[in-house]
Amino acid sequence: MRIKGLDCLITAFWLGWAANIFFLQAWHLFFKINATPLFLACTVGGAGLLYNARDILSLFSKGRFDKAFYCLILLLIAVWIANHAILAPSDYDSGLYHLASLQWAKTFPITAGLVNLHGRLAFNSSHFLYAAMLDIHTHGLIVRSWHIANGLLLLALFSQILLNTFRLFLSRQGPRLYHIFFVLLIPPAMRGVMSIYSSNISPDLPAYILSFLISMQVLQFLENFHDHPEEKRYNLFYVCALVCVGIVIKLNFFVFGLSALILSVALWIGRKEQNNACGNKKVITCIAICWCVGIIPWMLRGVILSGFIA
Repeated sequence: MRIKGLDCLITAFWLGWAANIFFLQAWHLFFKINATPLFLACTVGGAGLLYNARDILSLFSKGRFDKAFYCLILLLIAVWIANHAILAPSDYDSGLYHLASLQWAKTFPITAGLVNLHGRLAFNSSHFLYAAMLDIHTHGLIVRSWHIANGLLLLALFSQILLNTFRLFLSRQGPRLYHIFFVLLIPPAMRGVMSIYSSNISPDLPAYILSFLISMQVLQFLENFHDHPEEKRYNLFYVCALVCVGIVIKLNFFVFGLSALILSVALWIGRKEQNNACGNKKVITCIAICWCVGIIPWMLRGVILSGFIA
């Protein structure tokens, strides 16, 4: 899809983040997590920005004052998040197994039977692979992932909250329910920044954020009744990708994520104007691709680490 607004850029970030975690799962089956996946991610992301450069430039050339004000506030939020994320990890689980899982991922490819060393090392959260990718210690450059891994996700969430807040008060088309929903997310999002989770690599915070994003997307799915079927399919694919990445990050996300996905698919099938064989085939194909690329490698990792699929 073409980039039609700032929300498309934010959606692209979340889809890219999910795709990166899926890629890291496959990479770690054969190689340790080092600077190479980070270089590949930056290369692919940069290529995507260059490919869509015309749309992005035209996007920022319209309503320059509003866009500049938005970027200024987002910059101040980034400084505020960084101020909290600079602290040392203080969560009990950080010392118990989070940092150890990160070091295992950086030092070795996936290790068979790691559960025999400590049960929690086989919890199989792919969030630690993402954290390991961002943990850089080479040629005198030292970047600790617990300062940026969760903080980056919080910044992406706030960019979406801020965008919908602007639209709630400045849009000529009137407020929508999902705009109000995002404004109501300001207190819990602030709590996430000021908690101990902004300065560690706990998978709890990403699962927390993903639950908000999926809820908003389902609400938007309900409210935007007259969207083009192609946009609906894209949004359904977006929900499916977020659900899959939520599961591979934290297993207890499964019930919420699967419920949201079933509801979204039911809403799609229930719309008579969109319920055709070709459209349904594309929907099923998108779900199958997400499952094969994201969930099946995660299950394989679970078998290798502990002998169980999850």
